[in-house]
Amino acid sequence: ARAIRGETRDRARESGTRMRAVLCRALGDPTKPRSEGGALAVEDVPSPRCPADGVKVRVDAASLNFADVLMVQGSYQEKPRMPFIPGGECAGVVTECGADVRGLKVGDRVAGVTMGGGAMAEECVIPERMCFPVPAGVSLAQAAAFPVAFGTAHLALTRYARVTPGQTVLVLGAAGGVGLAAVQVAKALGAVVVAVTNGAGKMGALEDAGADHRIDASTLHSKGGARKDDYAGLKA
Repeated sequence: ARAIRGETRDRARESGTRMRAVLCRALGDPTKPRSEGGALAVEDVPSPRCPADGVKVRVDAASLNFADVLMVQGSYQEKPRMPFIPGGECAGVVTECGADVRGLKVGDRVAGVTMGGGAMAEECVIPERMCFPVPAGVSLAQAAAFPVAFGTAHLALTRYARVTPGQTVLVLGAAGGVGLAAVQVAKALGAVVVAVTNGAGKMGALEDAGADHRIDASTLHSKGGARKDDYAGLKA
């Protein structure tokens, strides 16, 4: 009987009526599986229906952001209805287009923001306005981590900070996802970037991201740490 049920589930997934997904049924610890007292488990669930203004995507990669952790814990400002599939962004291949979709087609490689979760599954649906094509040469895994972090950094630096070439931008927590994105976006805008992180092991990532000046905050207030003149060049 168990084998028959397994074959039925496999046929359902092949037919597009069901899929595997990470499911949160009760808020709790996102770092442990439900079998060990955590909040998440992989389950068979119905495949989502494609909306008229969106596309269905076969997910190749989904990104994990701090907001996803907070949402599973119940600490995020948005409170999803239970149960829910976590994940706010992903990348994959379009398998179905809604009736009102004009700019995308089946087979397109896309990345996008899922608006309220749903990315940590074999399939998800994304509004067309929240999708963008993935260029050749960019892997779907790379693209999946792009929309939220780089979108947040770009919005902050252009709409709110209104950074212009030659200005100096200080990025705190620069080794995190949004921090690294902010370093790169600020450099692309022509700014001089001062990137701050905590720990010598993260300094290489800041250099790779293009930061002009890199500060290990853990040395600033420790004995034998940074001298007063270590960062004198920042005045220039």
